[in-house]
Amino acid sequence: TGSPGARSIFYREGTAIVEVTESPDGVRDLIINGSLNASPYPVSVGLRAHRLISQLPLLLHPDPRHMLVLGLGSGMTAGAALQFDSLQAIDCAELSRDVVLANSHFDRWNHGAIQSPKLQIAIEDGRNFMLTATRRYDVITLESIHPKWDAGNASLYSREFYRLCKSRLAPGGFISQWAPLNGMTLQEFKTILRTFSQEFPHASLWFVQPTGYLASTNAILLGGQEPLAIDTDRLAAALAMPGVARDLAEQGVDNPIQLLDGFIMEGEALRLFAGQDVPLNTDDHPVLEYGPVVNHHAQVLAALAPVRASVRPLCRNPAEPSLGQAFFARLEKQFAVSQRAMQGDLAHLRGDHDQAIGHYGAAFLLDPDSRPVADEYKNVQ
Repeated sequence: TGSPGARSIFYREGTAIVEVTESPDGVRDLIINGSLNASPYPVSVGLRAHRLISQLPLLLHPDPRHMLVLGLGSGMTAGAALQFDSLQAIDCAELSRDVVLANSHFDRWNHGAIQSPKLQIAIEDGRNFMLTATRRYDVITLESIHPKWDAGNASLYSREFYRLCKSRLAPGGFISQWAPLNGMTLQEFKTILRTFSQEFPHASLWFVQPTGYLASTNAILLGGQEPLAIDTDRLAAALAMPGVARDLAEQGVDNPIQLLDGFIMEGEALRLFAGQDVPLNTDDHPVLEYGPVVNHHAQVLAALAPVRASVRPLCRNPAEPSLGQAFFARLEKQFAVSQRAMQGDLAHLRGDHDQAIGHYGAAFLLDPDSRPVADEYKNVQ
């Protein structure tokens, strides 16, 4: 279903039932088989999530040239990737031709992605595409596909799927995947983490935005075969590319600190959090395929908050030492602010209004210039 009061502006029945709706205030939603697949609003949840699924690995990769996007969806993920000058080609596997036809309704947010000569779209199942692909990719990413919303989605979160992705990654490459905190139990969320980290030992988990009780429903899993090392100088240069900077500013990301503050945990810490007492999701035993879609976001967030760590140990020092000292001081301050704000989000989710105001007030005092904290502080009052 789309936004309240929305009218249908595109409808096709084919491989899937594809509809685009538009609300009276201009909000457009992509609906596939009756489930919301993509929306640019609210910005901190919709637009930011769709774009960062591709932008985060591209920003952290030293020199991305070739990328694979599984599922075109609204095109916001592919369009965000096209803002990176170093990318020479993006392959995209999309099962439904009607989804491609619907993309023009999202040109305002996807930068007219399907018109780019860099984007090559194959009307094909994503897993089948990878089985026959001959190219190795610097980044493989998926549109926001919830493992429980449609039959078969869980296969894109299976051990065998991750092994296939691993076989198609170039040296130093990343796979990036949406890890929703909503619509599943804590055990199911841990199943995703355990399955992913078993194939990608240097996996890391990131919030799309760590503050805001709606924004924190979205996380991103980033996997690779090598330890994650963040070159802060290169990251700053990538963030300065005009298209990337414009995209990130529209999403509320004004500097590298705000981007890096999304980090939650990686490597051994992630494996310990997932534990060994939850089942793996495999093709033969797709445990994520079954059970009701129930919102346990508050429970998942409450489990993540106390184990969330600073990204500082993964960052290389800038070339200029004096700049490094100031940068890392700001990074640690931002971490303290978002940790306090997250306690406000948890209080909000519990319905404890006074506690929410108290935690967000404390976060605001720590950093009165933080736009996300200021906005959420107003919202909880």
